Amino acid sequence: MVTQDAGVGPATASVSSAPVEGHIVSGGEGQGIVFGFNTRVSGQILHPEEKSEPLGKETIAGLSADGTRTTTTIPANAIGNERPLDIVRDRWYAPDLQIVLRSKQTDPRFGESTYEVTKLDREEPAPSLFEIPPDYKVREGKAHVFSRREIDSK
Repeated sequence: MVTQDAGVGPATASVSSAPVEGHIVSGGEGQGIVFGFNTRVSGQILHPEEKSEPLGKETIAGLSADGTRTTTTIPANAIGNERPLDIVRDRWYAPDLQIVLRSKQTDPRFGESTYEVTKLDREEPAPSLFEIPPDYKVREGKAHVFSRREIDSK
């Protein structure tokens, strides 16, 4: 059984009651969160192997996107696994809008997850969306902020 604290920064996982140290790393702007492990088992440091390859260009939702496949291999015995685990991430990034249009992650621990932009409207939004409604009123007066203590005592 693997348990792990969520968040960004150092993490400790318990694998069959043997502590395994790891690190959770944010993928940065425009990227998903990546779980990276630099683990220590029986005094030996096990590093994941990661390789990237270009997938070329593809048109998604009318925009040109650059594809990259990243494969991370978690070595055997790094997190309680008997065999190496391959995590494959395909990412299609549109430099024009600086967004990921499609991403797909296949991870034997969590299954497959896919994200894709299917409809993209690049037209200017209607100006009426930014207008103040005609029935909007500004009221001036004294404001009183209630503290929790005041609310509980009523």
